[in-house]
Amino acid sequence: MFGEGRKAKLLGKRFSAEADEITFDLSPAYPGFKDGTIVRTFRYDRANGAVTITDAIRCDAPTTMEFPILTDGKIEPGDGKGEWKIRVGGKTLAARVAIEGAQEWTSRIERIERTVANHPAFRLAVAIDGKAQSVKAITTYLRASRP
Repeated sequence: MFGEGRKAKLLGKRFSAEADEITFDLSPAYPGFKDGTIVRTFRYDRANGAVTITDAIRCDAPTTMEFPILTDGKIEPGDGKGEWKIRVGGKTLAARVAIEGAQEWTSRIERIERTVANHPAFRLAVAIDGKAQSVKAITTYLRASRP
């Protein structure tokens, strides 16, 4: 179901010479998620050229959570846990995921065949087992230092 009641709610915004930040409550967009909150913050750090997306999720009961990255580029493992390289158009973007509030998490890369485009898309899923109740997934994107 779509409509006015399913829109994200703007919680705040800050703009400065150093960084821009916008925060939304996404809870209304997920009607099946009734017993908790989903807050997403987008932050652009001008000094480092980095974009960080923080998803803060709180649930009344333990649940399984997944945080995806979708791209037309190829996703490859990076140098450490929570680090990947996204290659597209001869450029490389580094993606770093940090999880707060969960001891263990896993990741998997899936190839998605598309009927409209002439090349596949890729999905990186960071998954947290069903024991999580309050989690922050912090995903930072920045230009890779080497290809």
